[in-house]
Amino acid sequence: MAGTPRSDLPGDTPEVFVKLRGMKSANLAAMFFSIMSALSAHAAKFEPACPLPFSDIALSHPIDAQCDRAGTSTDPRTGFQDVIKNNFCAPLPAAPVALAHLIKLQSLVEKKRIAFGKNNLPQDRAPLENILDGTLGEGKVVSLAGYVVSVRAGNVEDGETANCNLSGAENNTIQISVGSEANAPLCETAFAEISPHFRPKGWELNALTTLQAKKLPVRITGQLFFDAARTACKNDVASTDGSPARLALWEIRPVYAIEVCAEKDVNLCGDGSWKRLALSSSKHIIRRAISKAAH
Repeated sequence: MAGTPRSDLPGDTPEVFVKLRGMKSANLAAMFFSIMSALSAHAAKFEPACPLPFSDIALSHPIDAQCDRAGTSTDPRTGFQDVIKNNFCAPLPAAPVALAHLIKLQSLVEKKRIAFGKNNLPQDRAPLENILDGTLGEGKVVSLAGYVVSVRAGNVEDGETANCNLSGAENNTIQISVGSEANAPLCETAFAEISPHFRPKGWELNALTTLQAKKLPVRITGQLFFDAARTACKNDVASTDGSPARLALWEIRPVYAIEVCAEKDVNLCGDGSWKRLALSSSKHIIRRAISKAAH
């Protein structure tokens, strides 16, 4: 089960978190190191700043007792991005998005000359908020429907600073490429990452690989996040940093919910068609969806 939320750490409420995102770099550095200092007093235990969006199916993992929300980076730009990667408190409701929205967001980042790329993270992330029409940007909860085109465990060899550079699949994200078609080119997919923290059993690789193999529609909900440390792919060529190909650096991270639809065509999946992928029901939902899709 998730730990009990505390109120004694900087950034431990959604309201304070929003304030942090809008800070200029100098103030941000001071606040970031304050967060790191406060978290270190709690033996690096990961304490969500709010009840987990999937608290009823959350499972404890060793990383939850070894790696806090701030991760291990000493660079405030990377460190604060890591805090955002570990944010489970973005407010609902979710806004439906498609790959076209992410591509538009990417073009706005480039138009506004917001820094991104390895060793070139933005000093100020405030411009990423509400960047599209004043309504869509980093920190918003969104949902994306499509098909699992690719799924893998990420950063298994060296880990990443957001996860305290711990190696192994259990200590790192599960990376999902979602396309509007089951066989979409990777460079025409959107990206989502499931945090290793409190990850439900039904969200592990075996279940998601089955969804990919059976070409079942999925709907993924979570925080909209700009992964400024990456580079985008061009013409379906993988990005130069070794990460899976992605046309836009905007992604869903962390994932808050995964749903499955039994229809063959994702366009036939209305709100009543989506069934939550949960700990006790994952196998049943997938089997039922496979059975229906086969007819």
